[in-house]
Amino acid sequence: MSNRHPAAHAAGSPLEIMIAGRALNTAAVALLTVGVAIAFCVMLSVFIRTTSGITLAIAVIVAGDAITRQGSRDRRLKASIRLHGPDGRTLLGLQDVFQSRPYWIGTTLLAAGYTLAAFFAHAAYYLPAVAGFQNALPCWVLELTLAAVATIHLSGNRILRYLTVPFTLAASANVLYHALTSTEHVAVFGLVTNVSAVASVVGVLWFAALTALHQKLEAVHASNLGNTLGENSHARRHGANSADAASFDNLGERAARLMHRIAHEGYFVLAAVNALALPKFCGSAEGFLEYAPLWWAIETPALLAISWRSKSFVKHSLVMGIWALSAVLLLTNKVDLSPVVRMAIPVSGVVMALTYRYISSTWAHWQKKIGYSFYLYGSVAVAVALPLFHMTPLEALPYWLAQSGVVLAMALALKDKVLQR
Repeated sequence: MSNRHPAAHAAGSPLEIMIAGRALNTAAVALLTVGVAIAFCVMLSVFIRTTSGITLAIAVIVAGDAITRQGSRDRRLKASIRLHGPDGRTLLGLQDVFQSRPYWIGTTLLAAGYTLAAFFAHAAYYLPAVAGFQNALPCWVLELTLAAVATIHLSGNRILRYLTVPFTLAASANVLYHALTSTEHVAVFGLVTNVSAVASVVGVLWFAALTALHQKLEAVHASNLGNTLGENSHARRHGANSADAASFDNLGERAARLMHRIAHEGYFVLAAVNALALPKFCGSAEGFLEYAPLWWAIETPALLAISWRSKSFVKHSLVMGIWALSAVLLLTNKVDLSPVVRMAIPVSGVVMALTYRYISSTWAHWQKKIGYSFYLYGSVAVAVALPLFHMTPLEALPYWLAQSGVVLAMALALKDKVLQR
């Protein structure tokens, strides 16, 4: 029977209530910061308020980061008295972090600083009474830069890292929506093109970079999770409180790893969607489906390169789906294209098949075999079917004879028994 007095148990604040209370406090400070920023903007000129606001935000972020680090060191020093890991490393987990007052103060300042920076970056063009930029481009650059910095910088903060994905998504959605719906033109390397076309290309690169970043962060948390599992068994030998702390830390690493896993899968889907939409913004909306397969034939090898180091078959299946869709549209549309141009899709398929066969990776053998077979045999089938869909049998005969020679050469070079048959 426990010797604890009920009043003493009731007086102690549970960790869950403490977390909820401090999270609400952090959100309140962030909202208060926006209110102060609005009042601050009314009193100053455009240039002064923009530069001063961003400078103040950077100062608050730097101060918050310094206090957070100091709070971690202080808490780690106290924790070192009671528990060390199997390698002599102090077991400082989420429970220690949530109970550290300096860590929470620093985290609150970080939240306030990034909120302030986001407000001034957006307001610099989109709030009429506050706007300081005559062009939206500097505003877009500021917002995306801030999102990238927040994702990298806050990945080590055990509280704010869970807010970086919605923060980055909100900034990306705002920038891409306004850029893709823009009717303006811009000169790129001397070539005048639509802002929406450039935005679509940048969107692919932006989401591809976020995919790679979150994939790397997932690997970091997978490594940390392995360490906490070893520390868990060590902690159980030091009492229930130590075991609870290690279990809580283990849960935090699992949650962070899952968040980064979902993020890099989702960002790759968004990169693929931008790639699919690129023909619409680079050409006329009426001829979108007519010429889109040729665009996608160029884009699918690039998407495969982006996803190559990932073991996720979801990404590779998405690329396969895009390539298959482009092949179907190429066979069924009636646009007048030369047979050589139509061969772009079979050629891209062969390139990806050779990638699966010869480029080293950590993939399982069956996964590489599926990718190789899908693209190689699919390319051969599309190449044979193209003359049949767009020519008479007599006109198609020379192409089929040439294709037979190419397929035979490939079968001998690759030693592929299916093609040899």
